[in-house]
Amino acid sequence: MIAEISNPSLGVGGEIADAAKLGKPVLCVYNKKVGDNVSAYIRGKSGSIFSPTVKCEDYSNLKELKSKIDNFIKNHPAKKNIIKVVGAMVDKNKALLIVRKADSDI
Repeated sequence: MIAEISNPSLGVGGEIADAAKLGKPVLCVYNKKVGDNVSAYIRGKSGSIFSPTVKCEDYSNLKELKSKIDNFIKNHPAKKNIIKVVGAMVDKNKALLIVRKADSDI
């Protein structure tokens, strides 16, 4: 699972918790500009003994974000051609689609 966590969202937090409980690999990414506003709870899960499959990383630009997502996918290959994630989608050709909330500047 890949979750964009720059903006607070209880739904995304629930999806992260579900994936972690199932032992699924989770990459949480957030824009460095909002780093202090990112959930301390989720960042605290990153690599903890309680959630060893959850990893949080920041990014500065879309190129850096794409690189982090590509590395995550490379290290956690999917069983299908299409990978569904929260906030972003990578197709079988490694094209990246990022969706943001309405009225959001991040």
